[in-house]
Amino acid sequence: MTESVQSGSIFCFVCIVICSVAAASSAAEDKIGAEYILREIQNLKTKVSELENDVIRLQRRNDDLEQEVSTLQHEQEYTKENGAVQSYGNKAANQTYYEKYPRSVASSCQIAFTVGVSVVDLTNLGDHHTVIFDRAISNIGNAYSTTSGIFQVPLKGAYVFTLTMMVLSRHSEYLEIVVDGNRINDILADASSVDDFMSTTKQWILDLNSGSEVWIRTSSYQNHGEIHGTMHTLFSGFLLFETE
Repeated sequence: MTESVQSGSIFCFVCIVICSVAAASSAAEDKIGAEYILREIQNLKTKVSELENDVIRLQRRNDDLEQEVSTLQHEQEYTKENGAVQSYGNKAANQTYYEKYPRSVASSCQIAFTVGVSVVDLTNLGDHHTVIFDRAISNIGNAYSTTSGIFQVPLKGAYVFTLTMMVLSRHSEYLEIVVDGNRINDILADASSVDDFMSTTKQWILDLNSGSEVWIRTSSYQNHGEIHGTMHTLFSGFLLFETE
């Protein structure tokens, strides 16, 4: 009888131990499962945030393309209207204008340009790479070449140049203004610490000789080789006055 009671007690103890082990194992599995789910949720949040940033960038690109289309339409309308006005012009009236005003004033009205980078982005630009502004908004006097990217100085004088450049978010870039191969000054657009486009503008007045060449190029200092276009990076210049 005593042996039977002892056997029953041992059996109950073994059952309790087995149940405890099973419960502990189940709790451990539940904890591991919960940690895995939390990690997956965090990964999904990160992916959603990246997709939202991609959507914002695509929306901005779309806005840039819409603006480019609008600019092209405006340029076509302007060219059509300007051509009609020029064909209607009075030759005698033009001759009277040049007789009335000195050569310096007349010629200053003939040398001016504004050009821009029309592609979405310029990428993989090496050190001292000439930036070609391939679309002319205006090019009075045809002194700027949209093929070579070089402004050929037609008259000795003081010229005003303005450069506006834009870079993408988390990017930065230096550009230089160059005269006859000599660096004059540089400009920096720095969006390396912001999640948005960044633009900057700089202006110079230069005393130039006839036949000199002026252009914009990348720098050899911290050159990342990427510039945002779609006519957000612009280069302008005009003759302020002639010099002796």
